[in-house]
Amino acid sequence: MTSALIKLLILFVPVVLGIVALVFGILLALSYLRGWGTLARTYAATPETNKGELLEEKLPYKAWVGLNTFGISVTARSFERGLELAVRFPFSPPLFFPWDEIHDYGRVTLIPLPQMDQFSVNGQRIRLANHMDELGKRKG
Repeated sequence: MTSALIKLLILFVPVVLGIVALVFGILLALSYLRGWGTLARTYAATPETNKGELLEEKLPYKAWVGLNTFGISVTARSFERGLELAVRFPFSPPLFFPWDEIHDYGRVTLIPLPQMDQFSVNGQRIRLANHMDELGKRKG
């Protein structure tokens, strides 16, 4: 009985590890395919990033990077030196955009959604569902 259980565990463990590796691989691929990974190559925030003092923090219910939508998992923070976007998605580092890298800011309305902030960084369009006061002051 015990040897049968051991044989079953020996067969079961590699299958579970394979499934876990596959799921993490898919999450990693999605994070890069969704546009976040492209921006992260240039704008990934690290602990060494000098952001300055925190001025404002919002939790948008939606954010768009290019054509891809990130749901309620995005946090936007305005700092003295730029804007940080962080998503609670595995393998997606927070992004930090210095103020001088943010271009084409405006408030747009997409029916049925209320007005949202829209800007571009390095040619990539970004939209935030919640209005960032500091972003509007600096770029509006």
